[in-house]
Amino acid sequence: MNIETVEEFKDSQKECKYKNLSLIHNNMRSMTKNFDEFDALLYGLDWEIDCMVLSETWATCDISLYERRGYETIYSESMINQNDGLLVFMNENLDFDYRIVSVGELKAIVLDIFSCGKRIQAIAIYLSPSRSPVGVNIYNDQIKFDMTLLSGILIKTFSVKQ
Repeated sequence: MNIETVEEFKDSQKECKYKNLSLIHNNMRSMTKNFDEFDALLYGLDWEIDCMVLSETWATCDISLYERRGYETIYSESMINQNDGLLVFMNENLDFDYRIVSVGELKAIVLDIFSCGKRIQAIAIYLSPSRSPVGVNIYNDQIKFDMTLLSGILIKTFSVKQ
């Protein structure tokens, strides 16, 4: 977007539909077992969530069972172990792109959300307690510079061995 005058800037702000972005993360610990409870939680909220990130989906095979009307479904298809898997629901009214990035043996979902002339990047990644964080640490180092240049959100789920 190229803005050269004050009037063009004011017009660009009028076109801006999303001035706020709502994001929720939930560690599912099995989609099959806990999705209905998550659905009930969303029903109880009195606002529409723009981006929902679910981790530990437990290697869900049939994603179509969990699709939500008005949302695009993005699944990491990562199946390192039974606990793995990330599922993201993005509001279809948002202007966004996504890609699934390999981080060593892990898979991250990288979301680029465009709103009001800005790009917001959200990165979702799941690290099982049985895996080494080395690859994730290297990935964190690679994106630190990018995160200073743009508005960024990093969503990480690290399970802790008990």
